[in-house]
Amino acid sequence: MATVDAMRTANKELRRQYGMLDIDKIDAMHDELSDLFRQANEIQETIGRSYGVPDEPDEADLEA
Repeated sequence: MATVDAMRTANKELRRQYGMLDIDKIDAMHDELSDLFRQANEIQETIGRSYGVPDEPDEADLEA
């Protein structure tokens, strides 16, 4: 009986909590975050561009 009562209480609480959520707002927030992450990746790619600088310096050139 205690298990059934606990399940009833949990069911009521979950319905109350989910009733406060607006799936459209969550979906819009998810889309906005995706756009922000995409922009952040574009910025990182732009900042990380190589301008003809070799990946590893030539030891002979450094010594000269």
